[in-house]
Order: sequence, then structure tokens, then C-alpha cells
Amino acid sequence: VGRRCDGISNLAGLIAWAAGLLLALLSFERVRRSRYLLFIQAHQLHYLFFGFTCAHWNYGVWYLIPPVVIYAADVILRDCGTYSCTNATARAHAAQGGTPSMITLVLPAPAVGGNSSNTLACPVFGAATDAGDVWAGTTVYLRISSLSPLRALGGWAHPFTVAGSVALQNDGDGGINGTPAARALLVHIAPERGWSRSLSRAVAKAAGGADAHVPGVS
Repeated sequence: VGRRCDGISNLAGLIAWAAGLLLALLSFERVRRSRYLLFIQAHQLHYLFFGFTCAHWNYGVWYLIPPVVIYAADVILRDCGTYSCTNATARAHAAQGGTPSMITLVLPAPAVGGNSSNTLACPVFGAATDAGDVWAGTTVYLRISSLSPLRALGGWAHPFTVAGSVALQNDGDGGINGTPAARALLVHIAPERGWSRSLSRAVAKAAGGADAHVPGVS
């Protein structure tokens, strides 16, 4: 007795399989580190993968709901935690052939408790400094609108490891009377590929040996 296979689209399954395979191949560490923009663009194939998976097998919708909820929560949390860093500066180090070997971004963070014009806050800055720099080794998603290939849509955000943080000078009582001093994150960027090289060259050109203001940073 033969069995009927109802509700299954083999063509949709083939498209989903191909999208998933391409997504997986472009997610290897070598691609992520050397071609980040290609990796993040190819990663948008997850829409195609999940969409055609559901078209291939209608029960796939039930498997799609949990990751969609988690992804939506992540987008909302990241959007709420993003702020414009209007006073961001950068310093170029040891230029080699017109391109610095590294640049250091200094990114002032929102005031603790929101006691500034910026209503956002970073309460972790209020933690005891005796325990060490709580920011060192964490990750920030950095977006610079002038360098993004899709700046009209908000641009790509690039993840970087935070080297640490420093207290900003001439800010309040500097923590003497219990009010935490404003701090800035330090991010070191090496000019590996297109985006980081463009940023490094722009900083070197604008700085002229001094710290340069970097516009459009969030």
C-alpha cells in the first residue's frame, strides 16, 4: 500500500536546504574574521531558510516561533541599548604607508543614573572599581554611518572587544564624593579589511598626529 505525502513541497525544501548550506559555509571563522560584511550579508539568508522551510513543511511554523520570539527580543534590547556617541574621538598609531597600524576609539558612555541630557544610563559604571574594569573583554556593536554601505537604512553594526574604560577628566567630582565619574570605552581597531581600513585612513587624515573627532558613531 503506497503512502501519500500531502502538504510537502520539494522545491521549497530544496531552496531552504541550499540557503542553509550557503549560510553555514559563510559562517566559518575564517570568513567572519576576514570578510565580516560578506558574513553578515549572507547571514540574512536565514529569512529565506526559515521561510522556505515553512513552505516545504507546514508544521515547520511551530519550530519557527521560538527563534522568532528570541530574535525579536534581541533586536528590541539592542535598539534600546544603542545611543549616539557624539563626542567619540580616535587616535591613530604608527602609520605604515599611509594606513595606521591601529587606531584607538574613545567612546564616552551615558552618565550613570541618566543624570545628563541623555536619558540612557550605564549602571554597571557604578560598580566598585576595586574589582577591576568591568568593561574589559566585553563586546560592543559599533556603527559609523559615514562608512556604512547601507547608511540610509541605519548601516551595519560591527562587533568589537572592549579593551577597557577610562574616567573622563573634569567631570563632576570624579567619584570623590560618591558620584561616579563619567567614563569612556576604549576600543582598539586594526585595519584588516575594507571597513576598518577606511576608518583608519579617515582618522589618520583628520587627526594629523592628534586625536580626531569621529562623527556619526553609535
